[in-house]
Amino acid sequence: MKKHLLKNLLVGACITGLLVGCGQTTTQTGAADTQESTTEAEDTTGSTAEESGDAAEPTENITLKFSHYGSEADQKVYAERLALYEETHPGITVEQIYIPDYPAQLKTMIAGGTAPDVMQIEENIISFANQGALLPLNDYIEKAGLDLEARVGKTNVEKNSYQGQIYGVADRGGSMMLFYNKDLFDKYGVEYPTEDWTWDDMLAAAQKMTAGSGEEETWGYAQDYWWPFHMNWIYQAGGKVMDEEGNFVMNSPESVKALTFLRDLAGKYDVVPSREEYANMGSGANAGTLFASGRVGMMLNGMWLFSSLQDSDFEVGVSVPWGDQEKVTSPFGNALAISSNCQYPEQAFDLINFMTDVQEQEVIVKYAEDVPANMDVLKSDAFKNAPWSSHEIDFDQVIKCNEMTYTPPIGPNWTTWDAIINEEMASIYDGTGDPQEVLDRIEKRVNEE
Repeated sequence: MKKHLLKNLLVGACITGLLVGCGQTTTQTGAADTQESTTEAEDTTGSTAEESGDAAEPTENITLKFSHYGSEADQKVYAERLALYEETHPGITVEQIYIPDYPAQLKTMIAGGTAPDVMQIEENIISFANQGALLPLNDYIEKAGLDLEARVGKTNVEKNSYQGQIYGVADRGGSMMLFYNKDLFDKYGVEYPTEDWTWDDMLAAAQKMTAGSGEEETWGYAQDYWWPFHMNWIYQAGGKVMDEEGNFVMNSPESVKALTFLRDLAGKYDVVPSREEYANMGSGANAGTLFASGRVGMMLNGMWLFSSLQDSDFEVGVSVPWGDQEKVTSPFGNALAISSNCQYPEQAFDLINFMTDVQEQEVIVKYAEDVPANMDVLKSDAFKNAPWSSHEIDFDQVIKCNEMTYTPPIGPNWTTWDAIINEEMASIYDGTGDPQEVLDRIEKRVNEE
């Protein structure tokens, strides 16, 4: 989304909103300038390019509406990318629509028949597809001769697919990776993490780095309260939340094992701050801010965490996360999808094809906005040389993390399941809940929906 660090600082720095034609204030800018665009097209013809950026010129001007969420930096980067498209596609204007409260407002727009032509979407993509709100893209992908898995990777194709149809093309990607404070590791004589680390290795290291009291207290590990964290443990233990048929299967021995270990980090071993301890640290305190202050040995997060570490006075390392039965990590990212009501679907897909190709994805890394979904750009020198951090980054580890992601359970019931799971997981994060009882309650509530 973007940045899931902000998602825990705000709980959703990736969530934004606009309502066209329903009386709410919106922020709208054209891709090439900041003028409000009101040009609406009538009917036209055009064809999806077989190569990104070579769309046939339409017979008359048309306007595509493009919506997204995020920060001011996201607005700037999308504006530049959309301007590049307009420059190479005369006759097409892209109206950039920034939405500050995204999921709720996008749902309202879809329900009201005012959805943008092209939409940036995260975990709700399958839910929207199930409602018939999104256009299946398989035919457009085939017509364009696009090898989607080669472009954005297998996981990004799978998580944007539903019932044999692809509903989105990944635009930004990334995964959860292990950040560690080299200075604390050195201080307590702990060996740096390796790719072979298990849960036991992580716990042993965390116990050695948990020490002190008051403002000098340090913790071995810190985590926020969000689906990629608890699902990381479940999938590493060999469990799942949803099976291939879309059934809820989280209540399993594997999940009990995972939630027991997660609970014990706070309740038994006391190597991670509890929610109460965060609250006592003052407003805005969370895993990210505590790690940036130099008081945490390890945390899992996404690439955007580096933005808060630019001025840190300790050395930072990155590594693939530890594992258990499986060596996997949580994926991040979003996709670009087309409204089922889009008047110009061929041009809309050509825009998506263009924006996910190399030239447009390089704009993402030029500004160190986020991790690109395009695999060629992800592995390029442009990605490695972007101004991510004042710290030296082992990009081989970053790329390996992106290659070891599991497919998240973002089925048509994602929003409901996620809300229930997050609510019931509170006692696990506090170190007090009984894992089996928590899973029983989650399953009962899910089945009642």
